[in-house]
Amino acid sequence: MQGTRFMGVARRFACAIVWTLVGCSTLSAQLSLPYTGSGNNSTYLFQITQNGTGAVAKFFIANSSATQPALFVQTVAPGPTIFGKSLATSGFTYGARFEAQGPQARGVLGYALSTTGASFGVYGLSDSVSGTGVFGWTRATSGTTYGVYGQSSSPNGTGVYGWHAATTGTAPGVHGITNSTSDSAVGVLGEVSSTSPGIFSAAVRGINRGTGGNGIGVWGSQDGSG
Repeated sequence: MQGTRFMGVARRFACAIVWTLVGCSTLSAQLSLPYTGSGNNSTYLFQITQNGTGAVAKFFIANSSATQPALFVQTVAPGPTIFGKSLATSGFTYGARFEAQGPQARGVLGYALSTTGASFGVYGLSDSVSGTGVFGWTRATSGTTYGVYGQSSSPNGTGVYGWHAATTGTAPGVHGITNSTSDSAVGVLGEVSSTSPGIFSAAVRGINRGTGGNGIGVWGSQDGSG
């Protein structure tokens, strides 16, 4: 660890550096930069344990003209490049949280580079019996906002696609709900935006693949009169 000073406890073993931060009011580290290292280990090469209430690490780019990220991580192995895990068993926890400022900001940008295959820019999973794989929430109380917005540039693409994959049950592939009590409120809206659409275009279309005699393509119900 020549050229490195850290106020804490440092241990080196099996090509790994482990730092445990001890209780003190000021922590500092000095490295001879740029620093490059390599090793061969089946667990980890670098670990810091924080026993206080502060952050474990902070990376900050002070140059507003910089074009590189504050943290760059890359792997050639399959699986996650960055793995975040919250061990708290209660509360509103996050495996990872990202924030961005600015009118054109994206809190999270997922980009699948492959031009073939069933790849996903953002993929969400939930093991809970009442969970949600992907949840979108816009908290602004005014304006034309979207909780989830889908867009496709392909002529054969779908902006938003919902699929009920279970072979039983009556839950829908897409479910729209509105809590509005205003006149003309809708739970699901389909719109053909072109002023000169093709023949047989439809704002909403229902298809029932069943070959029996009791199927319905589109069904609407109203609890009140009218």
